[in-house]
Amino acid sequence: MGPGFFSLLSRLLGFKTVVTHHSPDYKRPKWKWYAKLILKMGELSTVLFASRVICVSSSVKDELDIRFPFFLQKRVVIRNAGSLNEEPIQINQEELLKEIGVAPQKYILAVGRLDATKGFDNLIDAYLALQSMEFKLVIVGDNYITNDFVTNITRHRSGSIIFAGAIIGANLAAIACSGPFRSSISVQTDQRFRSNPIAYFGVIRSKMTFFRNH
Repeated sequence: MGPGFFSLLSRLLGFKTVVTHHSPDYKRPKWKWYAKLILKMGELSTVLFASRVICVSSSVKDELDIRFPFFLQKRVVIRNAGSLNEEPIQINQEELLKEIGVAPQKYILAVGRLDATKGFDNLIDAYLALQSMEFKLVIVGDNYITNDFVTNITRHRSGSIIFAGAIIGANLAAIACSGPFRSSISVQTDQRFRSNPIAYFGVIRSKMTFFRNH
């Protein structure tokens, strides 16, 4: 909602202004109080001055309607989407897996941003509780900054718990299609929000079954 802060300025300059509301970001624990205040002001500015407000899910719109029961006609739900182009994956899968440090069908794959709200700490605890090293845990994702949460979970980095960093596109599809269930993947989503993460659509495009971990 940060860019929505400038909705009034945009309208004063004569522009029609459309703002997308992805989620109430000020609920995320990573933001300081002043950042949360700016985000809340951005949300209010969006509601008051934007020509149209796009909500990426019905739950986002419903929450917004309850909190701001006016100018309802300006809001519409348009969900995130991904490309459905079916291009063949031209990746040397064996070399990619070797680079990561895993063998085909011998790992569990989890994808998401390394954020405290995603539950990667719970995932790691559950994996360690299995007391089985037959399958490695591969975590694909990164964060904008290295904060305390990232530092704490990456301490578990080992031969069995692999932090592969940010991997996208054909490389990610190639890794996902080699997992122990071949066409299954765990998508780590925010525990505080009910929106439609873009990560889902990359998974759907690859025709994989996915589990939402929340």
